Amino acid sequence: MSDIGVCLSFIHAGFGVTLLSLTLAAMNAHLPQPMPYTVETDMPFNFIGMGTVLIGIGRQLYILHLKILLMDEMKDDEIMEAQDES
Repeated sequence: MSDIGVCLSFIHAGFGVTLLSLTLAAMNAHLPQPMPYTVETDMPFNFIGMGTVLIGIGRQLYILHLKILLMDEMKDDEIMEAQDES
């Protein structure tokens, strides 16, 4: 279960970085004199945030896949035991 917690931490961190970047860009758009560095840093922070979200989702899917394989293997073992008893 702690692995899922790590995945959720990645997802939350990614959303946080993305939302912070978008918020700063929106605030900068409403200033009378926009700061020039915001345009140059907004896109990389969006990519970092979305990349972190995708890493978290990918890790979570990988863990779920491993759990399905483990459950399938356990079912196969139970079937083999039932055939041996017959």
